Amino acid sequence: MEIFIPTNQSDKMNWFSILKKRKWEGALSSKKKKILQRSPKLKLDIPKMSYPKEESEIPAILKVMEKKELNPQQMKDADLKPEIEMFKIVNADRKDYEDFMKDINYYALSLKMKYQRPRPHQISDKIQTTKTKTDDTPAFPSGHSMLAHGLERVLSKRFPEKKSELKKMADKISLSRMQMGSHYPSDIQAGKKLGYMLGDAYE
Repeated sequence: MEIFIPTNQSDKMNWFSILKKRKWEGALSSKKKKILQRSPKLKLDIPKMSYPKEESEIPAILKVMEKKELNPQQMKDADLKPEIEMFKIVNADRKDYEDFMKDINYYALSLKMKYQRPRPHQISDKIQTTKTKTDDTPAFPSGHSMLAHGLERVLSKRFPEKKSELKKMADKISLSRMQMGSHYPSDIQAGKKLGYMLGDAYE
């Protein structure tokens, strides 16, 4: 099984071909390295994934950045404490979901290091380096999107009456990553799919 996150049909290409042409420039912090050392409690068979050429997605990023749908405070909250924004909706204690969030971080970082996709600012001079410490890893998939939509799925099971609000917040958190210029649309889409996969596997 392969997940392909398309922009258009002409952009389809094998992920290995992409890796030969493009690579993330950076180094993992010691804190991030520790994430990869843990053994996840959720055992998930992640399908092979691929994505479009980076240049083909730049216009979509610029459009979101220009629109500025989210205000500065919403951007800051989504960037630095996305899980808190989700838990506030249902008044849940994050301690009850620590293992789940750690598993999401593990899978997100493992995949990022596998695909080594460069951030948008490394591809286009129209996008400046972001002023955040949360994009010090490769771009694909979006960890924020994985976390937000993973929590959306898990919390919606326990609080079905809040399902619509949870989805709206998860979408807002994902959108913030593009508005910041940190991610391509396909990063967000892959993160959402993977978040749902992990959320469905969580009991």
